[in-house]
Amino acid sequence: MIYRASDSQDGIVLAELEPFFIRLLAQIPACADPGVHPAARARLFASPSDEPGENMLREDWRELVEPELAHLFITAQETVATDLKALPLSESLGAEGGPGDYLPGTVALTIPQPHYEAWLSTLNQARLVLAARHGIGEREMAPDLSALPSERRSRALLHMFFHEVAGQALLTPPASAKERALLAMCQHQVLRQLLDEQNSPTDARERALLAINFYDVLQQLLLRELGYA
Repeated sequence: MIYRASDSQDGIVLAELEPFFIRLLAQIPACADPGVHPAARARLFASPSDEPGENMLREDWRELVEPELAHLFITAQETVATDLKALPLSESLGAEGGPGDYLPGTVALTIPQPHYEAWLSTLNQARLVLAARHGIGEREMAPDLSALPSERRSRALLHMFFHEVAGQALLTPPASAKERALLAMCQHQVLRQLLDEQNSPTDARERALLAINFYDVLQQLLLRELGYA
């Protein structure tokens, strides 16, 4: 997985995508939808005030602001979903977390520059909703390893490594084929440790944390392209 400017210079291309990253990309719109989950909706539609005497303010917010926010969120999700139609989703890619997820990929996805804001919005929604649904806090996304129990420390370290190699692939793309191969090998090793069921069973919560890490890196890339980082 690397990125490059599009041929038209009006966007970016996520290239050499493997099935695991294709799945993480394909599930963005669904992850961004809070549905009726109370904690997820509370994260996306946070109240402007928790003060006891501000009931009218909260009611006005729900009636006037939340519908507009929901419309903006859905519009952004639809834009992202349209871009994602270019991905070759197929059962032939292999089971998630299985051997098929580690084969070198040639799939590429273009994100047009006019869609950056929609992607940023939807990625942020997905991160907030996933964190709320799975009870993942900021301390877990940026853990203090010294404060963690020994049995959780190695898993947290692997998640940090995953964030680092994903960031290296997208924020500082390798310049040569040899560098790309070394980076891909590093990605494979981390993903095998985190996902291979024979060695370390992975639950939905841990997969959510992987997705959050990946979406965070994509946000950083888009912010940089927009000149904000």
